[in-house]
Amino acid sequence: AVKKHYPDYMGLVFEKICQEYLSRYAKNLPILLGSVGQWWGTDSKTRKEIQIDIVGTPVEGNEYIIGSCKYRNEKIGIDELELIQNYASTFRKDGVFHYFIFSKGGFTSTLLEAGNRGEVTLLSLDDLYA
Repeated sequence: AVKKHYPDYMGLVFEKICQEYLSRYAKNLPILLGSVGQWWGTDSKTRKEIQIDIVGTPVEGNEYIIGSCKYRNEKIGIDELELIQNYASTFRKDGVFHYFIFSKGGFTSTLLEAGNRGEVTLLSLDDLYA
């Protein structure tokens, strides 16, 4: 019974770990964070409820960290970056967004290339415990 629901449970735990990492342990963040948490809202175009795993708000200014946490064995692809970019525009119409993706299973080569270009910060489990 536990094994069946383990990924769902660990997904929530992983989100909390990622939030704690950003608020307490991450070095060289692009902004000085005032707070880190989740955000829920409704996309006005699709009328669907969305959830952003990580929203880091600044102490001052209009720069934000928008992040996704995936506790899966498979690699996360560029579609996840595109999704959080879309969600960011639902969160705020203005502002500068810094994208972070946390993954247990790693990243596809296309997403790694986006990371190398500075479009997104990619963090694995090893990065969190280094």
